Amino acid sequence: MKTLIVCYSRTGNAKSLATVLSSAMHADLEDLTDVHPFTGLFGVVRAGFCAVRKALPNFCPPRYQPRDYERVIIVTPVWAGRAAAPMRSYLDQYGDMCKKLMLFTVSKGPSIDQVRDELQTTFGLSFENAVGFTNKELKSGTVINQLKSMSGQM
Repeated sequence: MKTLIVCYSRTGNAKSLATVLSSAMHADLEDLTDVHPFTGLFGVVRAGFCAVRKALPNFCPPRYQPRDYERVIIVTPVWAGRAAAPMRSYLDQYGDMCKKLMLFTVSKGPSIDQVRDELQTTFGLSFENAVGFTNKELKSGTVINQLKSMSGQM
């Protein structure tokens, strides 16, 4: 199945997960880039503000078109209980072009259901599967084993 992995990562945690997925699935990887990056202390504050206000910031045009893929996997960090603002912008603009969607999140704690439900309600999307990982799981390396056990479901 031709797969596109779309990732946004401010700190690199979500990017490392997306890279593992891309390699394991032989999928194309779209790394979203902010027009105004969320870097430094001001970036952290702005990221929280954007999450709470459900802002949709601009991002650089993507290289790949999701309509060209049978499945699109979204990999995003969680900001204040929501998908990162740049990913929300992407889904707002391109979500209706995605034939099949899967969601992977990276967060400090378990919040996958809240993020999935909010994206489905706000953007009218349906996810085949939604999986949340914590930063701790990502850094410990247990994610690789979990992904291997899930590979039959994907």
